[in-house]
Amino acid sequence: MRVYGVVLPDKMVFRYALRRIYGIGGHRAKVICDEMNIDDSFRVKDMSDADVVKLREIIEKNGYVTGADLQRIVNNNIKRLQANGSLRGRRHLYGLPVRGQRTKSNAKSARARKRVAV
Repeated sequence: MRVYGVVLPDKMVFRYALRRIYGIGGHRAKVICDEMNIDDSFRVKDMSDADVVKLREIIEKNGYVTGADLQRIVNNNIKRLQANGSLRGRRHLYGLPVRGQRTKSNAKSARARKRVAV
């Protein structure tokens, strides 16, 4: 089954399969299942076309931004920070942790990028 550009596995429980859509996490998946009156044992293979239409209506009605639209918004926000020259924008640009995490003892992969070959 294909929803919002994501193929949902047939054997997967519907509530957990929804989490594969970019922008839908555990809480939103539970809210959507409650609105659709779907129990926890419902699987993707049991969905009908009417259920897919109802899923799209619920996502649009609640104003959830998902998929490529959400990725575009996030990327535009990062580009705006980089254009402003803010510290967060520079750390995104250099591939370093942005939200104040330690880099002395952690973030090995991020620090590896900034090493210069001798």
